[in-house]
Amino acid sequence: ACELRGSWDGSSCECSERFAGDFCTFDCGAHGRGGGGATACTCDDGYTGERCEFAPSYNISGCSSSLDARDGSLFDPSHCGIFVRTPSHQCDGAPTYQLGGSDGPGLFRHRCAQGHTCPGKTRWVVASGAHMADCDEYPDYFASYYSPDADGPTGAGYYYHDEYVDDPFYRPGAHGITIDRGE
Repeated sequence: ACELRGSWDGSSCECSERFAGDFCTFDCGAHGRGGGGATACTCDDGYTGERCEFAPSYNISGCSSSLDARDGSLFDPSHCGIFVRTPSHQCDGAPTYQLGGSDGPGLFRHRCAQGHTCPGKTRWVVASGAHMADCDEYPDYFASYYSPDADGPTGAGYYYHDEYVDDPFYRPGAHGITIDRGE
């Protein structure tokens, strides 16, 4: 089983650099290393997570050029900028990020509760710092679509609020809000 991501040395798998685990089945991603007989990933450059999937910061852009379908106004530009990982707080097992210190908006992962139409799915939310402290998504400024496993906030389509999820205006990437690693 290891020959696709490493080699068999006669008694165990020797994983290539990007993979870890007994049979080299654990992908450490672009910001992690496994290799040899590693059973877990070693993250580079301030990245964290089992697969080194969480960056030290994220840059949210597009607020000043994206329309809010509720009233046709632009999104609040104060909700965009560099969000830096908070030292010890987590939501749904993922690090949280904040813009402009402890009073700024927060970026965090939220898991849909049982009993809703999306149980177990996650999404990334930008909301007030107070809501982030409680891992409470409402009211949010904007959020990604729910997905089965939203590891990090990049690459998802962002929209303003749940009530617009079926509106074609809010298809992923349609309104211009983007989140990139803050490198």
